[in-house]
Amino acid sequence: MLTVRAIYDGQTLKLPKNIVVKKPQEVFVTFLEDSETAENRALAEKFEALYQKWKSETGLYSGGSAIFENENYQKMIRLGKPAVPLMLKKLQKELTMLFPALVKITGENPILEKHIGYPHKMAKDWLKWGKSKGYEL
Repeated sequence: MLTVRAIYDGQTLKLPKNIVVKKPQEVFVTFLEDSETAENRALAEKFEALYQKWKSETGLYSGGSAIFENENYQKMIRLGKPAVPLMLKKLQKELTMLFPALVKITGENPILEKHIGYPHKMAKDWLKWGKSKGYEL
């Protein structure tokens, strides 16, 4: 049995160039999770649980303090900077009111004045900001 370190990007397993797998062979792959990956997964799961609770508890509100003062929203903010990429990815998938949380965590507000009140444009401003800061989206 041969053990090889490979890179998995979520879609493709990249083997070192000197490793050749011929078609008739069976290949068994075991994924080992390092502690950083496990921490990231735990954070993502915690964020998603808080996000879903927040949405279910505030879904009937159209705006205002009830949405932003919600306990689960505040807990998402307390996750801090590690939650920023999760929030940006959420904005990429659905239009959601995470803008104040992002401002609170990052201390920045990239929303152009002319985009205020246009959630789709506000989300695009945040996603552009995220890319400029090196977040993978």
